[in-house]
Amino acid sequence: MFHFDHERIPERIIHARGSAAHGYFEATDDISDICKAAVFAKGTKTPVFTRFSTLAGCPIW
Repeated sequence: MFHFDHERIPERIIHARGSAAHGYFEATDDISDICKAAVFAKGTKTPVFTRFSTLAGCPIW
């Protein structure tokens, strides 16, 4: 059944489920020899938000 073309029905669109985490990333070591991005400068605190989806591999219509 997966190989058939599916009709898009708005009421039946699968909504992604998952979880998220937010916090701060702080570099504790100097890695300026590897990367010049300001995010990775020692002591810089950067706000971070990450989303984890439980529908990995599911096509998005």
